[in-house]
Amino acid sequence: MTDEFRTSFQLAWHVVVRNWVVYRKDFLANISPTLADPALMLTALGMGLSPFIGQIGGLSYAQYLAPGMVATTALFTAFFESSYGFYVKMTFESVFKAMLTTPIGVREVVMGEFLWGFIRAALMGGTVASSCSSWGC
Repeated sequence: MTDEFRTSFQLAWHVVVRNWVVYRKDFLANISPTLADPALMLTALGMGLSPFIGQIGGLSYAQYLAPGMVATTALFTAFFESSYGFYVKMTFESVFKAMLTTPIGVREVVMGEFLWGFIRAALMGGTVASSCSSWGC
């Protein structure tokens, strides 16, 4: 059973690597909207509304909003990748049909897509979190 899981994980990792190679080709175009939304929200609400609201539990309004922006970014990234990204790969690009002609099976495709969604959401959430800490949120 362990060898079967290891083989399945290795094949699923190939799905993740394939998604990374495609994602990397247009990296700035892919990452810009994901990072621009929290940056604009924190700028508009955190800096623009913060003087009118004041402190909330000893935190500035930007510090109060920052954890929500990190969670929202991770959630939206994972949701978008699992819904629209999956739909495009399945319907228009026929990526999964091509994968299934190789030793990669349905289980490995699903596992690889879950791993890719998790990795991408974690990277985007971590990037927003590190940006917030450098901005002083």
